[in-house]
Amino acid sequence: MTAIVIAVALGAALVQFRVIEMERESGSDRSQEPPDSARARHTPAVQGPLSGFSVAILVGHWSEAGAVQDIGAVCEENGVATHTELQANQGVADIVIPRLEELGARVTRLYELDARLNGLSVNLALSLHADSCIDATGYKAANLPTSLTWEAERDFIACLRHWYEHHTGLAWHAYSITDNMTQYHMHAKVAGRTPSVILEMGFMGGDQEILFERPEVISDGIVDSIRCFLTPTDMPPLPEPSS
Repeated sequence: MTAIVIAVALGAALVQFRVIEMERESGSDRSQEPPDSARARHTPAVQGPLSGFSVAILVGHWSEAGAVQDIGAVCEENGVATHTELQANQGVADIVIPRLEELGARVTRLYELDARLNGLSVNLALSLHADSCIDATGYKAANLPTSLTWEAERDFIACLRHWYEHHTGLAWHAYSITDNMTQYHMHAKVAGRTPSVILEMGFMGGDQEILFERPEVISDGIVDSIRCFLTPTDMPPLPEPSS
C-alpha cells in the first residue's frame, strides 16, 4: 500500500511539472510577438512623386535655440520694425516643407549656420531669403560659379524661372545678384555632389504683400520648381497664356 501511495504521488508531481513547463513555453512564445504599437512603427513612409529624393531647406538667418537670433533685413515704420526677413523666410518654409513631405520627399530643415551643412549629401540644398526693404520688385537665385554641380544648379534655376515666375508673377532681378549670393557659405559646406542654390524670394519693400500676406503662392512656386528639377517628366505643361 505504501508503495502504491508513493507511486501515485510521484505521478501527480510529474503531471504538475509538465503543466508548468507548458505554460512557460506558451508564455515565452507570446512574449516574442510584437505588440500592435511595434508593428505600427513599420508603416511605410508617404509615397508620392518625390519618394526617394532628399531636400534640405535652409531658413535664412534662423538661429538654433540659445543663440543670438539674427532677423535679417527689416522694414521699419517710425523707427519700429514692422516686418523682418526672418519672418518671411520662416513663413514660407513652414508651408514648403510639409508640402514636400506630402509628396514623399525626405526634408531636412536647417539653421543658417547649421553644423549639419558640413558634408551634407542631398538631392538639393536650397536656402530661402528675402531681399531688403526697398521699393523694388523681383526675385533672383545664385549658385557657386565653380561648383561641381553647376549644370544641375542651373537646371534648378531654370525651373525657378519657369514655375516660380508662373505662380508669383515676379520678374527675374538679375542685376542685383551679388557676391554674397554666388559665394554664399552653404555652397562651400555641402558635399561636392550636392546642388546648392540660394533664393532671394522677393524684395520686402515692393513685394511685401506677396511675401507676408500670400506665402502660399511663394511656396507653390518653390515646390513646383523643386518637382520640375527632381522629376521633370512628372510636371504638367504650363497653361496657355490668356488672350
